[in-house]
Order: sequence, then structure tokens, then C-alpha cells
Amino acid sequence: MALISCPECGKQVSDKAAFCPNCGCPRSEWEKKEISSQPAAVSENTEPERPASPPIRVETRPLFMRRYWRNSEGKIRCPGDTCPVTCTENCPIYLNTLAVPFLKEEQYQKAIPLLKKAVGIEPGFVGVWRSLGACYGSTKQYAEALDCYTKAHELAPDDLDAIFGLAAVNKDLRRYEESLQWCYVYKKYRNDTRILTVEKQAKQGLPGSSRVPSPDIILYSHIVPELVAAGSREGYRVKELPNILEVMAQADFICSKLNNTLSATLDPNANIALVLPVLCAYAGMGAARLWKTDRSLLLKKGAYSLLTEPFGVERMDEYVTALIGLPLGSQTSADLKKHMQRIGLLALKPFTQNNNLNQIPECLKAMFRYGMILEMNRPETEEKSADDKPRPEKPDAVKKRAESRSLVFIAGSFLLIVLIICIFCFSNTGYLFANKTVSLNKSNGTGGSDKIVVKEGGPMPSADPPQRSGYIFAGYYSAPDGKGKQYYDSAMNSVNSWDNSGVTTLYAFWKIDESVSPSASPTANHTPRRTYKPARTRTPTPTCTPTPEFSPTPKPTNDPENVVVLLKMEGGSGGTTLIFPKLGQPMPYAKAPVRPKCRFLGYFTEKNGRGTQYYDENMNSVHDWENIKIKELYAFWR
Repeated sequence: MALISCPECGKQVSDKAAFCPNCGCPRSEWEKKEISSQPAAVSENTEPERPASPPIRVETRPLFMRRYWRNSEGKIRCPGDTCPVTCTENCPIYLNTLAVPFLKEEQYQKAIPLLKKAVGIEPGFVGVWRSLGACYGSTKQYAEALDCYTKAHELAPDDLDAIFGLAAVNKDLRRYEESLQWCYVYKKYRNDTRILTVEKQAKQGLPGSSRVPSPDIILYSHIVPELVAAGSREGYRVKELPNILEVMAQADFICSKLNNTLSATLDPNANIALVLPVLCAYAGMGAARLWKTDRSLLLKKGAYSLLTEPFGVERMDEYVTALIGLPLGSQTSADLKKHMQRIGLLALKPFTQNNNLNQIPECLKAMFRYGMILEMNRPETEEKSADDKPRPEKPDAVKKRAESRSLVFIAGSFLLIVLIICIFCFSNTGYLFANKTVSLNKSNGTGGSDKIVVKEGGPMPSADPPQRSGYIFAGYYSAPDGKGKQYYDSAMNSVNSWDNSGVTTLYAFWKIDESVSPSASPTANHTPRRTYKPARTRTPTPTCTPTPEFSPTPKPTNDPENVVVLLKMEGGSGGTTLIFPKLGQPMPYAKAPVRPKCRFLGYFTEKNGRGTQYYDENMNSVHDWENIKIKELYAFWR
């Protein structure tokens, strides 16, 4: 084993070493220069030794040292003997040198703290960012590895190791489209086996491949041509389909970030499906514009931060409109936004067809790419539309246009007056907007509405149902005893539209409530009368006063022993209508109502499940009757 001099620091190292242990210089640098294999101690042409001086230690002033870390080309290199400081843990090169043996021995957990401290002292150390990304990737911390490789690529866009790291990490994160894009960038400079392996694995992971069978997902690259064709039909000409890899690599992050932000901040009543695709398209236009004007700033801060910081997420379209040079509020900008809305609906067509939530990111990335295409094909100096910059007209043309407008105004006013007169005449004679009053015959029932106002061809208006003890209300019909055409159901919902001008009265139809004892239930649609037999013993009085008629509907009373409570079904049907609770006792048996597509949860003293609950969902007594002032209980549905 022979000793040679390191071309960077000049110190003695073994010719078998892979790197210099003093400065970290790789062995490839030694092979480029002809270095004597004799030890430096034997050589007579070495520089004279510098006078001994006490070592200078810098502990808390790393900024003072940075001018010594970089050479004339701006690259970080150890100056060797010319460095005015000794190697301590405040030197990033020294920390990187300590981490290299751990990397070779695959002890990544020991190398990560040293590398993190090195980039904390010198954030511009590209090699340390690459090594830190490799450590995170080897320990399956792919998100942290992606950040490190992205930082390295921002500092050195032409660094192939950083580009390869981005391709590999995106593949490990299952972002196969982004991985293939970085593979394409790498292959423009070099085509080796390692990038071909990553490219093959990324292609196998794409939706629709043999490894991940997802034929339902349509990739954004297949959606974009349809969007471009639709844009061409509306006058937005496209000569080429540019693919800016640095911008498209951020598309997935930008679209998902816009989706999450809008879902949290947008009004719940607003339709996010109409807003999100438009903003993604504007984000693509803005990112392409920033790429043309300030590419370094775009790679440093990211397109999302640059586009959303000025006006926020919801007004990002206004910022992009001003950024690309269109005046806000002009007809051109308004037409562009309407065009984006129409294209957005077209981009969401694959999602509406398969109703797969995994399709939404591809639709949004298609809108992002479409915005990039429009901006890259738009000329730098776009002429203003006729509405933005009106052209001067000749005096004769102006005069003729004014005369024609006056004639149109006079003719329109005359037609409007004639229309008002016709409407007034027809409405008074009953031929137009004819409203008709119809009586509601309750058929011995009480309560509820007495009259309604109907309109020919329109639905039945809202009305209150009647009540009758021992019966269940079954709706209103055009003839007594449930005959003829039904217009209301048991919940007073409209069953048929009004189409019978000859009918002036609707008749209630009742069904016997089987839950009430037969003695309290008279015959349907018939009011019984009590029959009175003459007394067995004659009295001096020639005539007797008959007892009053029996009313099937008990009257409300404050007597705690004789309380009548109405069960309002709130749109339901088929349940018990009246109950007779007793003070201090459980609620009597009653039948639960039924309502389509709703779940019955019990009866309460107030609407919408408020107040005291007396019946549960199975019509079991929940609370003893204790309030004789309450005359109605309300059903609660969900």
C-alpha cells in the first residue's frame, strides 16, 4: 500500500482509499490528475512548513467560515491546509466526512443526525442533501427523502443523482406519473440500467397495468386531448402540447392542496365541483407563466405558494388573470372564466360515468395541464377584444344606430303596454290565472281547514287535517265515502293536481281505528244517535226533554280523569289519532304511525323532538302523564 497526496487538501492518504478521510475528496478526482505515488515526506518539492500557530476554533460563527468552504467555481470544497480553522463539528465538510463511513456500513440512523446538522450549518451543501435523501429512502421514510431530493434539485437542477433520487422516491410513494416524468428528464442526459429499472417498475405500477388492475381510472393524459379539442372548437387554438416537467411534477400537490383548502373554507351550500376544476386550470396557467418569467423562483418557493399568497385560494383566478396580462373585469377575462367552467364540466365527465373517487385527482390534473397548454400557446402580446378597446365609428353610423335603438325602444314599450292590458282583462274575466275556492266537508270531523284555494293544473295547497274520535283520517275525495278521485292523503299531502273545475266540495273519508274499543267507535261516516225508551212508570208530565245528541269527538276538558290528547303524526299515517291518558299513570296503548323513508322516534310535547317524550319508537310509555294542559303530542321523524 502506497501513500499519495490528496489533490484537494494535500495530505497523505492511501492509494486504496475510496475517499480522502481529511476532506472527503472522492477517488475519481485523484485519477484525473497525475500525482506522485511517493510519500510527501520524501519529496523535496513540498511547500515549506508554515510557522506553528495556535489552532483557531470557531464554535458559534458558521457564517464566518462559509467563504472558505467554496472554491472559485462556487462548489463546496475543503481548502485543506489553507483553511484558517481547525476541523470541528461546526464545519459541514467535517460532519459529512464523519457520516461517510456510516453510509458505507449502512448504519443510516447514525449518519442522519450528522447530515442534518451539516445542512443546518450550510443549507447550500448539495451533496449532503443527496446523502440525507438516500438515508431516508433506505429507511423507508419516503416523504422526508422526497423533500431532501427536491432541495438538492433546486440547488443544482442539472445534478443527475438528485433527479434519479426524485424518480426513485416518487416510485416508492406510488406516484408513478411523476416518477416517469423524472425518468424522462434523467434519460435526456444519461441512459443507464438503474434508471431503466426504476422506469420499468413505475410503468408496472400505473393504473391498468398487470400489477395494479384499475381499468376504471382514466389517466389525465387521456383526458387532455378531449379538452384541447373542445377548446379549439371555442376558438382557443393550440399548435402544440408542451410538457413542462418541472411544473407537472407539482400538479399532484397543487390539485390536492386546492381540494383540501376549498373543502374546509368554501361555503357548504356552494358547489365545489364547479369551482375546483376552474381553479386547477388557472393554477396551471399561472405556473406556466411563472416558468416563463422566473423559473428559479418557481422551483424555490413552489407554484402553490406563489399563486395563493397574494389574494388567497378563492381569488387565485383573479391573481392569475392579472399575472398573464388580462385586465380584470374585461370581457376577455370573463369569457375565459366561462370557457374554463365549460371545460371543467367536460373534465369531470369520467368521474360522473364511473363514480369512482380515485378518478377526481386525474380530472383535476387534466385541468391543470390544460391551463398550462393554453398559457404556453398564448401569444405574449395579446390583442384586446372589441369590448376592451372600442374602435371609433363614423358619425353617420352612430346616427343610424341611435335611430334604430329609438325605434326598438318605442316598439318594445308599445308591446309591453298591450301585454299588461291583456293580462288585466283576462284576469278579471276569469280566463287567466283562475283561482277557485273549494270547500272541505269534514264528514262529522272537527278541526282542520274549512276551505282551500286551488289553481287549475297546480298541486293542492297545504291544509290542516281534521280529527274524529275513534277514526283514522284517510284523505279528501271528490265524492263521499272515499269515492271519486283522491286529492289529499292522510297527511294532507297533494296526491293529484287540481283538474276538475266542476267540483266545489271535497269530502273527508274516515276509517275505523281498531286500536280504540268498539264501544267508543261508531259506524264509519255515520253519526249515531242515542235512542230513548219511555219510562216504565208514567209521570204527570205529558212530555219529557230528550237528552242531547252524542258527539263522537270528546271535547277538551281540564278534568284530570277525562283528558283527550291529539297525536299529530307530522306527515305520517296509519297510527292512533286520539288517546285518553290519566294523570300519574303510564301512557295508554296506541298504534305507531308510518312514514315512507323515515324512522319514527316517538311522540314529544313539541315539534322536531323537543320537549318531554311520552312515547318511544315502539310506542312504549316513556313518561307518566303529568300535564293536563297539553292537548297535543307531536311525532318525531328522522
